[in-house]
Amino acid sequence: MKQIKKLLLVSFLAVMIVLPFVAAATFQDTVKLITGVDMTKSAPDIIVRIVVFLILLVTFGDILYGFSPFNQVTCWIIGGGLAIIAAVTGGIAAIAAFFFDIGAFIGVLGVGSSIVLAFLAFLLITFGFGGLAGWLRRNKEKMQAETGMQRLGIGTKALAEEGKRIIIAGG
Repeated sequence: MKQIKKLLLVSFLAVMIVLPFVAAATFQDTVKLITGVDMTKSAPDIIVRIVVFLILLVTFGDILYGFSPFNQVTCWIIGGGLAIIAAVTGGIAAIAAFFFDIGAFIGVLGVGSSIVLAFLAFLLITFGFGGLAGWLRRNKEKMQAETGMQRLGIGTKALAEEGKRIIIAGG
């Protein structure tokens, strides 16, 4: 009895998923059904929406497979149905628009911050902070000189100890 219920559920879901594709008269109608966009729109828009549809399909199928008592085939059929529902209700278009908006916002922040930093660098160099570069260079040279002197001191000490050892051994 349990197997018959599963078979009926799978059959029902398969019919519900396949029926819209069969009812679609052309390829353009099928693309419009899945992506929610006409074929007269630009190709990148259609490609992005198909990719979002596939991502939703895999996500829904995997989540259902991981957290439901159904078998793998049933989960993927239900996941496909949920992805189609998301496409028909405009969910895919909303998700794509949301992520495009996030990308645009990050791009605007990047351009705006580079303009502000360039202006700040101009102000710093123009109004007296240009000497900062010279001071940094001199400070770096002092630090390198101190490091060199420390190495020279260590080398001299090692040479003196080696000389003592040679004198002791030879004399």
